[in-house]
Amino acid sequence: MAYYGYRYYDPQTGKWPSRDPIEEEGGVNLYGFVGNDGVNWWDLLGRKKPCCGKVEYNPNNQCCENEKVVQKVILYVFQGRLGGDGDKICNGGTMSHSYVSGNTNGIPSYGKHPRKFGQEGSPFKGPGYVNREDTSRPNGDPGRDPSKATKTRRLVCPAEKERMLKEGPTKTPYTFIENNCHDWAQGYTN
Repeated sequence: MAYYGYRYYDPQTGKWPSRDPIEEEGGVNLYGFVGNDGVNWWDLLGRKKPCCGKVEYNPNNQCCENEKVVQKVILYVFQGRLGGDGDKICNGGTMSHSYVSGNTNGIPSYGKHPRKFGQEGSPFKGPGYVNREDTSRPNGDPGRDPSKATKTRRLVCPAEKERMLKEGPTKTPYTFIENNCHDWAQGYTN
């Protein structure tokens, strides 16, 4: 452990075991440090707000894109229980699915899956692909029906919203346990 004056850093895990002393003012990642780029940035006292060029900004509602401070925009996250007996998991519970939309009604919407729709392979792991969701399934599957799903709002940078609202491969592979549709929709993984 290395002590930085306000909190400790664990180099073995690459994480801070304690929260950021300036809390959410430093961004939504309460365990982050200098934008996770300690080679090029530093904050000896752990109290600096991030900068965009030479301008400080509030990462709660602003972000830095192309060296300009821009306002974050709303991304809607939908989460619904998948229906049908085939979706039961070993402990008798049910599976759920998360997806995102730029519209409050959830149409169109996009979600992370193991692979591109139509490709053969395991439903539990794969290279990772964002597919446009079929929200008009005839069986009324509540996991993919925006009117039956739980909806929350996330503030995201415009570039992140644009990236999430289009089909294509993801940077991280999909696994059932982590890097899944829920992690992706909440912004924990790309």
